[in-house]
Amino acid sequence: MNYEVENEKFGLRKMEISDCANVVKWRNSVKQNYIYRENLTPDGEIEFFHDKVENGPMVILMICIKELDDKAVGCVVYNGVEEDGSCEYGLFIGDADARGRGVGRWAIKSAMEYAFDVLKYKRLTARIFTDNEASIKSNEYAGLRKTGRILDVTCTDGEKKQMYEYEMLPDML
Repeated sequence: MNYEVENEKFGLRKMEISDCANVVKWRNSVKQNYIYRENLTPDGEIEFFHDKVENGPMVILMICIKELDDKAVGCVVYNGVEEDGSCEYGLFIGDADARGRGVGRWAIKSAMEYAFDVLKYKRLTARIFTDNEASIKSNEYAGLRKTGRILDVTCTDGEKKQMYEYEMLPDML
């Protein structure tokens, strides 16, 4: 397997078009943790992959578990780079069998290192709903610093929720 980052248990590799079906399935299963809550479709994800990942501003890395034959179980998303070198990042574990193995915590730390060392980002930001305890716990464990709160975020299904803002700088690793 051609990993960008790895340890003895897990690896991060670049997304391929063949990953689109899994991303659709996973993302639809965790859509309550996102502002955009419409169901993704296979055709839409393939178009998104061509427009935003292959030729665009996004980088997506697949989170894989080596002992499961390098099975992809989730992904890390870097969403566009601002003029100041900052980028919003997100991560989700979509495969329920992978949760509770420590893969999320490892992937967050590895994603941070990759962002600063390889992609040369100057700052990473994240927005997490205040009721997403697993994501808050994992990101804080990895060293992200809470920088603020966003009130009354309106999701695409009309629900209003609160979010925390986080950041990571290279010297915080």
